[in-house]
Formats: sequence, structure tokens, C-alpha cells
Amino acid sequence: PAQDVPEIPEWIFNVPTELLQQLESAESAMRAGNALLAQTQFQALAESSVKDLQAIAKLELASLNSATSMEQLRGVAAQFPEASTPGGLAVADIALLRAIAVSQSEADMEKLIPDVLSRACFHPSWLSERIFGTLEQHVKTSGVLLEDRVVSAH
Repeated sequence: PAQDVPEIPEWIFNVPTELLQQLESAESAMRAGNALLAQTQFQALAESSVKDLQAIAKLELASLNSATSMEQLRGVAAQFPEASTPGGLAVADIALLRAIAVSQSEADMEKLIPDVLSRACFHPSWLSERIFGTLEQHVKTSGVLLEDRVVSAH
């Protein structure tokens, strides 16, 4: 069943402090608009031995790239189905939300629908409803002909 509230993940208590500081610094650089510094720091985190940090870093690296494709974000979701942010959000859920946002075509939606359904069935979270809602809204506003599929799946 879906969690009511995200919990701080166990990995956060076991990761070296330097890596958490590097994550915080990378996120701060990204918020400040210093993409080069953020990219360098996220790249180092992507090569760390901590899967959750790898997942966060790859998600943010994809987001920093102005040419980020839906496929890159789907790849992050598929590669890290169990990874979570320090706040307990599933990285895969965030990746799918961002993938929906950058999707460009009906073909993109055709690929995303099974990902969203699989995620909701096998890894439900408190973001599941939001993912379905975002997908449904995107389908309606983009004029894609998949609305009946999304509504019936929801």
C-alpha cells in the first residue's frame, strides 16, 4: 500500500557526511543557476557507491541538460526503482513526473503509460495519484488521443 507520508530513508543515516555535503552543495549550485558547478558535483555523486545518490545525481544531471529527453528520464526511473531522495520521495516517481512534462508526442505517451501503471502497481507511493493526474492532464492539454486509456487505467 502507498505510504501516507514519505519517511527519511535508512540510507541517509549510513552515508558519509562528505557525500551529503556534496549533494547539498550541488543542489544549492543548481538553485543558484550555477549549472557548471552543479553538473560537476552531480557527476561525482553519480559515480559514488551509494545507489540512492547515484539515482539523485543522474536525475538532476538529466534535468540540467536543456535537451533532456523523456527517454533519459524513463531510464533513470527504470534503473533506480527503489532509490529515494533524502526526504523519502522515490526518485523514479520524480523522474516519471519530469518525463511526462517533457514528453512531446503520442508515441512518448504510449511509452509512458506502461511505466506509470507498473510504478503504481509495484511501487505505489503517495506520489502515485499525482503522477496519474499529471499524465491525464498532459494527455488532455496536448490533444493526444490516449485520454481513454489513461482515464480507464486510473
